[in-house]
Amino acid sequence: MKLSYLITGVLFSLLFNFSANAQQQSNKESLLFAQAPDRVNCNPAILDQVFRVKNSSRVTLNISEQLSLTGEVTEQIAVSNDTQIINIRCSNYNNALFTLTRIREANQPERFIGRIIHPKSNDAYVLVNENGGYQFKKQTLSQMMAQ
Repeated sequence: MKLSYLITGVLFSLLFNFSANAQQQSNKESLLFAQAPDRVNCNPAILDQVFRVKNSSRVTLNISEQLSLTGEVTEQIAVSNDTQIINIRCSNYNNALFTLTRIREANQPERFIGRIIHPKSNDAYVLVNENGGYQFKKQTLSQMMAQ
């Protein structure tokens, strides 16, 4: 009887350990930007140019030497006279979606909000404005959910 409990315990332990290792490996494999730097500086003029592109057009955005996005403009939305949104399906990042919002309010500097995300990836790039400059900052999905 004790032997069966022991065998059951060992099998359960092995199964649990295998499952935990498989989950860790799965998380590592589903990092879309694993080879990319944690932060990438971005010139806002490049972001502004994106809004001149038409739907279904192919576009390449050379954000920096470390980050280049190639894909197709899938959607452009004018939310208001001040706010426009563009979506680009990035073919060079497993069809991740780059969503960029441009906000132009009277008597205010132009602002951008954006992110590059894929539903099967555990990481993403979020466009942040820090110290008067724009950067793409790598984040995990758990960090994004906490915000």
